[in-house]
Amino acid sequence: MINNTNHNFEEGEKMEIKIINNIAVVNSNEIIMKDVQSAIDFIMTIKYETNCNKIALNKSAVAEDFFI
Repeated sequence: MINNTNHNFEEGEKMEIKIINNIAVVNSNEIIMKDVQSAIDFIMTIKYETNCNKIALNKSAVAEDFFI
């Protein structure tokens, strides 16, 4: 099952969400995960809006400094 939706995560940030086999596949042209708080906000938003407990996010949506 595949569902396509477009969401605004924060003001100005748009992301496309496809739900494939109960996995939220998120594609964004903006950096979504900048720090721990933005990661938690993102994960909980996706969980709330899609009811998926697995998330795939494109690498370019994660800040370079996130893992430091």
